[in-house]
Amino acid sequence: MKNGETFHYKGERTRETLVDYAERMVLPPIQIIGDVNTMKDKINSQQKFFLYVGDNIGSTWVSFQQRRTFMKALNRNIAHFRKHST
Repeated sequence: MKNGETFHYKGERTRETLVDYAERMVLPPIQIIGDVNTMKDKINSQQKFFLYVGDNIGSTWVSFQQRRTFMKALNRNIAHFRKHST
């Protein structure tokens, strides 16, 4: 549970994958990538992510925030549908 939301892990049940999932879940939804190594780690993780490069102001930032919010809601709805359609 994070911020009142329940998340169901459906990946492998190995120690490594469970720890990786737990570590990702404690991170804030928007993360600052401050160095090359962090960016390389993100790319090598092969997980989906949105990338925004720029200042945290202006129409592009607002658009990024809106799409992030939309995708988060979409993922919640997909998870809900999958849970109740079986």
